[in-house]
Amino acid sequence: MLVAGVSTAHYLPWLLFTLFSGVAVDRVERRTLIVCGNVARVVAVAILALAFLHEKPPLLLLYAVVFTVGLAETVVENASISVVPAVVPRERLDWANGRVYATFTVADQLAGPAVAGTLFTFSASLAVFTGSAAFLIAAVAAAFVRGITARPGDASVGRSVAADLIAGFAYFWSDRLMRELAIQAAVFNFAGGVVSGVLVLAVTGPMGLSAMQFGMFLAFTALGGVAAGFTAQRVIGHLGRGTVLLLGAVVSSTGMLLVALTFNPVVSGTALFFIAATTTYGQVVTSTQRQATIPSHLLGRVVSVFRLVGLGVIPFGALVGGLLAQRFGLASVFLVAALAHAGNGAFILGRLSNRRLRLPPQASAANS
Repeated sequence: MLVAGVSTAHYLPWLLFTLFSGVAVDRVERRTLIVCGNVARVVAVAILALAFLHEKPPLLLLYAVVFTVGLAETVVENASISVVPAVVPRERLDWANGRVYATFTVADQLAGPAVAGTLFTFSASLAVFTGSAAFLIAAVAAAFVRGITARPGDASVGRSVAADLIAGFAYFWSDRLMRELAIQAAVFNFAGGVVSGVLVLAVTGPMGLSAMQFGMFLAFTALGGVAAGFTAQRVIGHLGRGTVLLLGAVVSSTGMLLVALTFNPVVSGTALFFIAATTTYGQVVTSTQRQATIPSHLLGRVVSVFRLVGLGVIPFGALVGGLLAQRFGLASVFLVAALAHAGNGAFILGRLSNRRLRLPPQASAANS
């Protein structure tokens, strides 16, 4: 439950603050938000690193830092998503989003864990300080990115925050396709939340791997996401957007079932490799769909509503996963995730076809 608690603290801000982050993204220069959000993460992680210098930090401080990082993340990620259509033509959005997710995977799941795992053997404080330095690099890099300095528009001038929130909700609710994409994302992310908090227990427990091997295990599975990021435009163009989402549900359900039945590190690692790949394809599909159809001055708010629905369920999934593992064992966690993905596949098959997800031929609303 303590492991699941950290995951819950990280994703809880998506439930509590993401709507207000969306308003900020549509009101404030988006590059400024990216820089300030990363600076906030620099400070929070540095505080945790300083605490490691003296003694093992209290659990409450760990939760507070993780929560703060998650809060800043709601701003940084929303703003980052919203600036892509400002610098990339619509026909290149799949390509650009694929590169974004591939780069994120390399930093977050390959280089990051490898460096942190190595540094932790020498000093926990040094490892955490490295995370703070990485956020500082991100802030500096964003400060020098060209083409995203302009405000998103003047639609919010003179309006209250409540009015802006209502406008974002109204657009989201009026778009049936956007609602259905958010529902499938919510089911997918709930299943991911169920598993994420206890995956380390499964790998270092019944799979029999050490802590160092767990890092290698995660790195191998992350390679699936990297490969998918660099091939997303080609695969999505060949299969179609609806087929890609359906493939993700089928692969995820089958993969979770294989993990639950075998707890074999080779089988499980291979399954999670393909889950990571199809997950990235699905993320590119939904990101491009939003960027290509939502007007720029509403993009932050509508994306925030979408992500509230899609990501706000993750803390509940993490709690459910922790409870299932305590009460019924680790296999039950992966079986429940498999059932959730299977149900999601049925939903996608009935509602999200290639025809419905075809991008409009005219210029992107987000670029208008």
